[in-house]
Amino acid sequence: MVQKNRVIPMDSIWEEQTVYLGENLLSEKDYLDIGIIFTKITGNGVLKHKYQTLVRSILKNTRSPIHIHLITDDQSLLAAQHVTRILENQHRVPVKVTPYFLQDIAQQVKDVISIMQAHFSAKPGAYYADALFFISLAFYKAAPSTLKKIVFIDVDCKVVTDIRELFLHFSQFQKDNVIGLTHELTPVYRHVLHTYRAKHNNTPFGGPRKNGFPGFNSGVILMDLDKLRSSVEYASLLSKTVIDVLAAKYNFKGHLGDQDFFTLTGFEYPELYYVLPCEWNRQLCRWWEHRGYEEVFESYFECSDKTKIYHANCNSEFPDF
Repeated sequence: MVQKNRVIPMDSIWEEQTVYLGENLLSEKDYLDIGIIFTKITGNGVLKHKYQTLVRSILKNTRSPIHIHLITDDQSLLAAQHVTRILENQHRVPVKVTPYFLQDIAQQVKDVISIMQAHFSAKPGAYYADALFFISLAFYKAAPSTLKKIVFIDVDCKVVTDIRELFLHFSQFQKDNVIGLTHELTPVYRHVLHTYRAKHNNTPFGGPRKNGFPGFNSGVILMDLDKLRSSVEYASLLSKTVIDVLAAKYNFKGHLGDQDFFTLTGFEYPELYYVLPCEWNRQLCRWWEHRGYEEVFESYFECSDKTKIYHANCNSEFPDF
């Protein structure tokens, strides 16, 4: 079932949180709201396959009805409709799809996107300079007020457990937490912060999880939209003045879109973020291992708990099951 909705509308604070699932906080009849960005499908069969893999993995492992909030375009929506309808019939799990057209949301939050592109993309026209990599920062401004909580999952992910378990982490949010993310599992922010770290030898920023803060990865994002709408502190961070000051202070020039914003603001506003355990975004990218960080790479990459979502970032391959 597709609903058309064109939208113009110190150490402890970074520790991963343990959630106890004994209490049933969600009814299996409740629709789970999942955000997926799926655009520019034309001529990109690989992207369609990724969407199919992600949605199949969600439906295969749950009995809960799923409401997909799709950031998309006209051609990509047609492909998603076709794939989703087939998978819904195969797995007998109710699925609703609400499309939000990228061009409309981007126009609505263009001021925020413009600010972020200046600091968090390698150069104009680069892969991560595209507006779609910044939509998550201000999605709460475009989402309907009836949407209270949502989990965004990158299209290059595969879920291997009941996705309902992930939604239970919202109950673990502290008073000021508005967004939940896992840590970054590579030394990319050690690299980004090399100038700052050279001047501040004891900083935890850019360090591995054991004793530091390696930054965030945005492959899986929990958003409490009601709390985002009412958070004066979060809204204040979506300004050129604040981001200019923070970027200058930390000599921070990012290139990974929204997760650069979450990481940079996480240095000084960690109370806004709930740290999701690494098994909910088990990143597979090893690109930095052979870029001068061989000796420290495993201290970042390690995630010993049983994986619940695999994230095949930088075109990695999923392990055989």
